[in-house]
Amino acid sequence: MLKLKFRKPIEAAMSTYLDWKYGARGKGKQTVKKSHAAALSHWPLMQPYSKGNLNLQHRIVASGITRMRSKQNGELSSLNQKWYKQRMSEGGLMVTESMSISPDGNLGPRIPCAYDDIHLDGLSALAKEAKENKTELVASMFHCGRSCPSTHRPLSPSGVQILMKPPEGWSPANFAPPPGDIPERCVTMDTADFIDLKKQYKRSAELLKKAGFTRVNVGIGGGGLLNNFMNASQNLRTDKYGGSPTKRTRFPLEIISEVSSVFGAENVGVTAFLGYNLDGTIDSYETERPAYLALLKELSDMKISYFSYWPKWKDAVGPADDIYCKFAEHQDSFMKEIRETFTGTVIRSGYGPELELAAKAVAEGEIDLVGVGRTFICVPDLPNRLRHGASFENNLRAASRTDLRINAAMPSDEDADAKGYIDWLPADLPDEPPLV
Repeated sequence: MLKLKFRKPIEAAMSTYLDWKYGARGKGKQTVKKSHAAALSHWPLMQPYSKGNLNLQHRIVASGITRMRSKQNGELSSLNQKWYKQRMSEGGLMVTESMSISPDGNLGPRIPCAYDDIHLDGLSALAKEAKENKTELVASMFHCGRSCPSTHRPLSPSGVQILMKPPEGWSPANFAPPPGDIPERCVTMDTADFIDLKKQYKRSAELLKKAGFTRVNVGIGGGGLLNNFMNASQNLRTDKYGGSPTKRTRFPLEIISEVSSVFGAENVGVTAFLGYNLDGTIDSYETERPAYLALLKELSDMKISYFSYWPKWKDAVGPADDIYCKFAEHQDSFMKEIRETFTGTVIRSGYGPELELAAKAVAEGEIDLVGVGRTFICVPDLPNRLRHGASFENNLRAASRTDLRINAAMPSDEDADAKGYIDWLPADLPDEPPLV
């Protein structure tokens, strides 16, 4: 029987597990208690982490995931408060869903906002809850750019229109169409827009700080405005904000600098979706890679806290999708370059429920922390279950009967909104985990 040894260094813990499961000790797996084995397989994720002023008790990050349960005016609702409280963990890092930093940057109704005093009470209550639960809560700041409703001003770097269907040669499975009502045309940003946007981001950061948040995240993914500036297919400018990879990073870096002037760079993180195509934001490996490496070098010099990324290219489904396949082909080298270029904390999302792979990546030093999104929807107590080696397969199986990507219908009543949102309950587990 495998003798389990606890509190060992993260690399040794994973080595013991892999040796037991796949190596010479494989015969022993029939005699090892299932919960012990499961807990050991995830043990690297349960190790503490410390870098700069970020001190965590485990490596699981509750990533932001938009569910559209806020009030119509962008205030956080009571359901929002319950959702976040259910998923808080002592010593854990939690990132909110994207919060709009201005009316024109709002993706639509019932998206949480952080730009007006009317939003302050809900934000303050959430920040207070996180402090009481000893959770490191990060407010995620976002401007949706050209994806805003047609009643707003759809800003973009160069006025490139949203694609409503996949480009020729692309599989529909690798194309995310824009949701709902979209503008007929985009507005190319002018000098006044650049000035206004920097003011809006800073004003939103000041509001979040007033609400009691101590950390913020700047989102440059998801087909939003800052994502469009990074993207060679959307940013066709010939001035200082477009052209070369370095110039395409200029405006995102100016925004990050504005936010850092309020919170301090050590309390600011950045999130990106790599190889992403929402709203037709399509870029090639050859153009995206140098832009993000240039961005990461600058973020390192700024001493930004973390860089979190989601490698969407892993979803490639066929050889016709040449762009995705190119990303997939260079995945290992690109991830290594990210790790080598950025000196802060590196977070990767996109593992889904296959957290053994995430644990292995942490154990081998490829990443520091693991971002988890959809799994947290149906497993609110995920870190505690991993610590105990408790199964959550039944939750995943039940959740698979619905589409976790579907957000609340609008308008709706609170009972309907609660379904599939706050009705997932934590497991009844003992106080002490099997591995301590």
